[in-house]
Amino acid sequence: MKMLLAVLVFLGLLVSSNSTAAEMRLTTPDIDIVLFDTPCSSKIVLDMLNPDRHPLYQNGNVTVPGRTVAFCWRVSPGGQEVWVVDEEGEIALIPTVMFTKEKTGPGV
Repeated sequence: MKMLLAVLVFLGLLVSSNSTAAEMRLTTPDIDIVLFDTPCSSKIVLDMLNPDRHPLYQNGNVTVPGRTVAFCWRVSPGGQEVWVVDEEGEIALIPTVMFTKEKTGPGV
């Protein structure tokens, strides 16, 4: 039950904004990970995934010094992690609690 609640809270944070800009973000001095609330559109990543799973994945990108790489992401079934698959074939599991809601829209 706790896992289901965690998934619902994370997804609620993600879709509660009326903006189409970045919705969730993880920023450190060396990395900026942005999760978008739009279906995965990276053909490179989609070709790596089981077609039955495509609807579960959303767009995102990661910026490290000198470059930005597109990826697709989804919340793990237990709600504890964000699963990331980038266009270079790298896979990352990132705890959902590390992401914060992006402040966008009027008055920000």
